[in-house]
Amino acid sequence: MFHISELCLSPLRFIAISATVPNVSDVVAWLDSSNGIGVTISQDLRPVKLEKIVLGYDPNPSARASEYRFDIQLSYKVEAIIRAHSDSKPVIVFSSTRKSVEFTAKILAASNETYFFSDSHRDEYFNEVSKLINANFDISSGFIYDNENYFKNVDLKTCLASGVGFYHSGMDSAERRLLEKLFAKSLIPVLVSTSSLAMGVNLPAHMVIIKNTVQYLAGKTIEYDSAQVLQMIGKSNTFILILIVLIRFNLIFLGRAGRPQFDVTAKAVIMTETSKKNFYDTLLNSDKAIESVLPLTLIEQLMIEIVLRTVTSIETTVDWICSTFMYIRIVSNPSYYGSSIAKGDIEGSLPFIFNWSHENINKLANLSLINMKPESNSFEPTHLARIVTRYGISIKSTELLLKMLKEGFNLKMFLEKLSECQELSSDIILRVSEKKFLNEYSKNLRFKSKDKIKNSSMKINCLLQVNVINSFQMYL
Repeated sequence: MFHISELCLSPLRFIAISATVPNVSDVVAWLDSSNGIGVTISQDLRPVKLEKIVLGYDPNPSARASEYRFDIQLSYKVEAIIRAHSDSKPVIVFSSTRKSVEFTAKILAASNETYFFSDSHRDEYFNEVSKLINANFDISSGFIYDNENYFKNVDLKTCLASGVGFYHSGMDSAERRLLEKLFAKSLIPVLVSTSSLAMGVNLPAHMVIIKNTVQYLAGKTIEYDSAQVLQMIGKSNTFILILIVLIRFNLIFLGRAGRPQFDVTAKAVIMTETSKKNFYDTLLNSDKAIESVLPLTLIEQLMIEIVLRTVTSIETTVDWICSTFMYIRIVSNPSYYGSSIAKGDIEGSLPFIFNWSHENINKLANLSLINMKPESNSFEPTHLARIVTRYGISIKSTELLLKMLKEGFNLKMFLEKLSECQELSSDIILRVSEKKFLNEYSKNLRFKSKDKIKNSSMKINCLLQVNVINSFQMYL
């Protein structure tokens, strides 16, 4: 089995730190089992003690048929949680969509009481805003008179008067920077945000609330990934991994709950359906091992290695797989990866890896992505493989396009199939606010849809026709 350290040309040292990875021994074994040292630090040594609360709610009759309605139901529960648990300290509320973020902020701001900790705290906020944006404010009404029209979003200005801000990637960048500065100074008591704040901006709070545990992707509702939840709230155990052979510094997941310079305690609250409460209780209070996601794109990653000439035969394919974290987890948790070998059976895992390798190599050969060389028991990439890897086309999409070339197609069929490819549909989201415009515009398209636009693939089809076909017609 290869280790990461064996791939380095010179002696280096690698230090990895994480707040969420419990299976430290697996990471050590992957990086360098002979020289690696893994240290787990318990929650008792955490500078800010984290209290974790999971609240389960039963959907009311109108919310049982829709996750969207249940999300609205939870929006009205957030204020009571803030009043009961915030200890008059900054709070971040995470919500899944931009629309939900703004709706939740408006509900909170409509309260009869503001969220400022005191009158002096409120005055300090308005004074700071005045200096930052050259504005005046009315102390009696708490309203900002924006001389330079700094605030593009009127709802934001209204919510901030109550001590509530909202933050998402669709906002003006100047407004986002202002919110970051004000929240970092603890001048905004409550900030409602999408998960983008957890991933990209370091603004910890005393309390974090995750309002609902589902997110909207490609028109569907799915549960947050466990890593996303832990990223937003922080995990109780951390580890420090020190290796003598590699050098690199990597901060993996830093939670948002807890500010060492201000607090000695922090709180994280998850709001979810009653039926899911036990799952999240277990997630927060147990050390669930991190698994590899490499199986999801194994054949694409393998093809990249073949194009780079790292992998040139079945034997080197097996060696490459055995150098991955996925292989460590196959040995530790074989059933998760569809293997029937005994746990910890390294020798027994090799036939499983060999069959896996053979299956994927045969699939690449059948798609004409590699040329087999029987005389040397090796293979080499084709020109098509280089094109596919260069543009990041998945094997599934490659199969679809090759099948169309073989069976024949017309332009309408090509656009429909292309619109369904995951490379496009996974990144482009159909927003409710866009439907009216797209449905109206689609009436003028060359290939009109029988149904109204209701998913991301139909949106992509519309945009492709506008941009591609119209561009072609300019030159005809």
